[in-house]
Amino acid sequence: MPDAPQPVHGEPLLEVSHVTKRFPPIRKGLGGIRTLWEQMRGQAQTVSALDDVSFEVRRGEIFGLLGPNGAGKTTLCKILNALVIPTSGHMTVRGLDTIKHHHALAPDMVTVFGGESDLFGFFAGRLGTQQNLEFIGDLWGLPREVTRERITEALKLLDFEDKREEWYQKLSGGTKQKLFLAVPLILRRGFTVLDEPTIRLDVPTRRSVHDLIREFLNRQHGSTILLTTHDMPEAERLCDRIAVLNKGRLALVDTPEGLRRRSRRGVVLTLRLQLTGRPGNDEAAARAALLAASPGADIALDPEADRQRQDELTTFLLRTQARVGGSSDQYVTPQVIATLSERSLRLMSLNVAEPTLEDAFVEIVGGDGKEDRA
Repeated sequence: MPDAPQPVHGEPLLEVSHVTKRFPPIRKGLGGIRTLWEQMRGQAQTVSALDDVSFEVRRGEIFGLLGPNGAGKTTLCKILNALVIPTSGHMTVRGLDTIKHHHALAPDMVTVFGGESDLFGFFAGRLGTQQNLEFIGDLWGLPREVTRERITEALKLLDFEDKREEWYQKLSGGTKQKLFLAVPLILRRGFTVLDEPTIRLDVPTRRSVHDLIREFLNRQHGSTILLTTHDMPEAERLCDRIAVLNKGRLALVDTPEGLRRRSRRGVVLTLRLQLTGRPGNDEAAARAALLAASPGADIALDPEADRQRQDELTTFLLRTQARVGGSSDQYVTPQVIATLSERSLRLMSLNVAEPTLEDAFVEIVGGDGKEDRA
């Protein structure tokens, strides 16, 4: 279980109010003539990326956006950066509209779009990492000496100091993503938007970046962070609260723990028993004992363990109705152990699996993760 993020009780920094975004219909036919004909007849359907979305991000927190592909996460981030104009509704940062007052808000914001190959042209292909990052510092008005000091620190933190003079166009996809992530480490703005920040990164680098986001940006430098991700462990490890988007609509907002509690899947116990096979100490007796300890539970042999059965142990899966964090959650495990002991059934090992954030997410979005185009 990852360390729980520290609770945050700040005033709203970002307020999203009834934001809807509809894109024109997909062009069909030669030159889009079929779509034009459908529009004239009132048959062409617009593509809805966001539909009446409202939530707020509190100052000082790490706020996550989860959703399947096409749920509208990146569209929302682009509206926040005045790259896309909403069809209706509005967003405000510190009370200023993100479209009307973007120039006033931009100096204290920085956004990394992980899926963009060149971060909207910020980086010149035939300039080295150092020069490109110095240019970013100039854009945000940092003194050149401060920028250079922070570049050295960022390259060390992200472990690509050897790429300081490497041309941008020669960098691998993973190294380019490190370069993108160096931008918020150097600028240290009050509001940071990270759209899939660990895409293309290997596991060790991803873990290091998690620490930098939480400890360096958020806790040490006080940056409020809006994070979009498909990585459930990443969301659970980093986020104070999470909004789930599904088909452009806001499903709910809750803490990672709160989302896990919403899962309908109960606690699952994996028990390995040493049975003699004699009456009272066989599979039937074990089933009866487990059912007595947890009435209503689903009891089955673990098919994988049963096939191997090399250690003469019998493995049961006990799917209980106990909800994570509930009183029955704390009750069921000791009750199972006590019942097996009373009936002289030898328990060799026990593993308890609680519902995960992924379990809750799949239930919320409908189970298949498929989305309309948005």
